Amino acid sequence: MNKKQALPTKIDDLTVDQLEEAFGDNISAVADYVRAFIPPFRQKPVKPKLDKEYNSADLKKHTTEIEQWEEDMIEYGGYDALRNIESGKATDLIEKYTHENLQFEQNVPEIYRQKVISRAYSEGHSEGAYGYYHSLRNLIDIFKAD
Repeated sequence: MNKKQALPTKIDDLTVDQLEEAFGDNISAVADYVRAFIPPFRQKPVKPKLDKEYNSADLKKHTTEIEQWEEDMIEYGGYDALRNIESGKATDLIEKYTHENLQFEQNVPEIYRQKVISRAYSEGHSEGAYGYYHSLRNLIDIFKAD
């Protein structure tokens, strides 16, 4: 049986333990799987324009188009807000997975944690979750006692 088939179909039901069981320490696979829950981008509706030369029929048509555009903008705003919420959940879950997988709290003293996270983010975020994961792993190595 494929382990991914047993995973929940909603991001709210997904746990770090399930991700670790399904993907091990493969941060790229985890990030790809979790990001699939984020709704895709939508194009922002384009506001209709009225030509410089217009008659009453053009004005009536434009009014109808503006009303439709306003409805589309309301729908777009709700969708965009939902997308941002789901994106935040995905980011939080990937970060939690990263920290647990690397045993961040066990290896980094509390006094240094925020600085280490900030440094790992600034060094690795341009490469996505993979870059952050590896930057954080390298910084954690500083604190590990050999």
